[in-house]
Amino acid sequence: MIEFFVYIDRLLFTFLNQTIANPVFDVLMPFLTDLNKYTLSFVVVGLIWISLIIWGGKTGRLVAVGLVLVIALADQFNSSIMKSIFERSRPCHFINDGIFNVESVRLLVGCGGGRSFPSSHAANNAAGAMLLSWYYPRFKWWFIAVALTIGFSRIYVGVHFPVDILGGFIVGIVCSFVVIGILVVSDWLYSNLFLKKRGVQQLEEEAEKSENPEF
Repeated sequence: MIEFFVYIDRLLFTFLNQTIANPVFDVLMPFLTDLNKYTLSFVVVGLIWISLIIWGGKTGRLVAVGLVLVIALADQFNSSIMKSIFERSRPCHFINDGIFNVESVRLLVGCGGGRSFPSSHAANNAAGAMLLSWYYPRFKWWFIAVALTIGFSRIYVGVHFPVDILGGFIVGIVCSFVVIGILVVSDWLYSNLFLKKRGVQQLEEEAEKSENPEF
């Protein structure tokens, strides 16, 4: 049974990496998959993050904090724990095993030395997309589309199998729900305990002032 799923995974990889190859994707997908390596990308993301803090209101501040937490959690959990458990090689590292060999890979970017399963790109983007979709549901399909596109690009450029991407999406979604839960509970505690207590204190102070007016 496992061999069957491995065969399907590699068959899908061949289809997405080779069969549908075209000149447009050969330029676009390497660019998209390496967006995290461009300085401009960090500048744009940083400006958006600062904008959420300054002009995003309460929701924007929650999202800004949540994005830092969820990407850190997804990245570290995936890279430090999950990849160490499975230790699966990337497609571009495979040797000929009778089913698949390195010559079967169209490698459009550097292969990288890390493990393949689950994909950290997929985990991080899925985590961010789910958190953003929770707080800004109006744009959820845009966020999801970005995560799916990045996931597809990792297969197209030859550095991940489809199952790696699926596994990364699952890790990212789980991590996002953990962080969303933390944010929701923290927000509730802040609103219902701290602010309520602060409001009661202000009312008591006002009552005391009215009972003891200063002349």
